[in-house]
Amino acid sequence: MINHFKAEFYKLRHSKILITILGVCAAVIMVSFALGDMTFFGAGDGTESVIGFQAKCYLSSEIPTFQTVARSSLAYTAFFWIIGILSATIFFTKEYNTGTIKLSVAYGTKRTILYYTKAITILVVSLITYLIFVATFFVIEIIQSGYIPTASEVINLLGWALACGTVLLALESISIFLCVVIQNTGIVTGICCLYVFSGASVYLMLWSDMETVSIPLKFFVYGNPMYYWMNFSSCRTMGIIEHLPFYFIGCISLLIVGGLIMIRKEIK
Repeated sequence: MINHFKAEFYKLRHSKILITILGVCAAVIMVSFALGDMTFFGAGDGTESVIGFQAKCYLSSEIPTFQTVARSSLAYTAFFWIIGILSATIFFTKEYNTGTIKLSVAYGTKRTILYYTKAITILVVSLITYLIFVATFFVIEIIQSGYIPTASEVINLLGWALACGTVLLALESISIFLCVVIQNTGIVTGICCLYVFSGASVYLMLWSDMETVSIPLKFFVYGNPMYYWMNFSSCRTMGIIEHLPFYFIGCISLLIVGGLIMIRKEIK
């Protein structure tokens, strides 16, 4: 099993996918310098959005607060999930599209081992890359704002980043499941984008009155990654974090179902 993980990490390290991920991340960082203050999918009253992704929107540039620095560091999660989905679907379907996975199966490697080692590799690399992504923006914000965080504040930011990263892993689990069922990068990416953007649109309309909305709409919102990202990236966890384990377990269950389908699915 360890050798299979080494093989998957080797494939990823020497593929163009990792270079593309790093290149796009660098491009997002450059865009952040060029555009300055930004708000994505934001809603609320007052000078700060209550939910959404908000970067460099300081109430006072002379006296920045930890919350504004943290929100700026997490704001670009609004872009990173697209990078994660594309890299996950391309890396997972590459060997199926080229047909090279047949060789591994022909040499006696179990399909479940191939499936889970590839899936876990994708998830681990995505989480590590995302945490580095957030840490990079945090350092940039500290330098630009001059704010010096305490150790407890850094731990708080790490907690929010891990919560956002957990949601990213859940979404990628859905995309991997869809890859097994559909085996088409374009269709899977399109479905995931529609799923995420529709969730953001619906939540923006309902967020201030969630207690009174119908049960089906609540399930749709609570089962959408944007519900969590738009709150965690706003440093809001109370009443939100409780739903995360159910969402994560549900998505991981799909990943397991994908493994069961993989056993019976014909490899073309």
